[in-house]
Amino acid sequence: MIQPMIDLITGNKKTKLSSLIDMSEIKFKEIDEMVEILQSWHSRVEFKMEQHRDQRLRYHFGKRYDYRANMIDWDYNMGVKSVVPVCHWFHYRDWRKGGVAFETRFATYIESNRTMGSYLPGKKKLTRESCLVRGYWGDIIVSPYIAMGVETDYEPEKTKLFKVANMQ
Repeated sequence: MIQPMIDLITGNKKTKLSSLIDMSEIKFKEIDEMVEILQSWHSRVEFKMEQHRDQRLRYHFGKRYDYRANMIDWDYNMGVKSVVPVCHWFHYRDWRKGGVAFETRFATYIESNRTMGSYLPGKKKLTRESCLVRGYWGDIIVSPYIAMGVETDYEPEKTKLFKVANMQ
């Protein structure tokens, strides 16, 4: 799946999409960067999602990392709850702690979503040398629930969506 996208970007092979997408205006440096990103999605490249996400959370919370449960509760009650009353506290909390928003069945997730990991320009701590930093750069605050199913104009879904029972 990755190789056809690389072929499309580089123009090495004619594909069905190459007649629809014009890549001639993209600089060679940008093409190389896109190819590098696509190659990093391959399963042979090591990517520890939990470790990268935890590193990002530690940076975000800083000194308050040990109190992240309280910070998650604060973010939900002061930000999310008023904007998206459909999003339940349990779902938001589980997403903020574990990173999985929409669970399907009772399945375990053994493969990470590699599209959430990429490289950003950074500097080494000791030498201040420029380098690329691999990490998880997906959302850790807002949640995907805001964009998914918070309003509808169609009946009967509209009344069912905002139906409240037991303050939930």
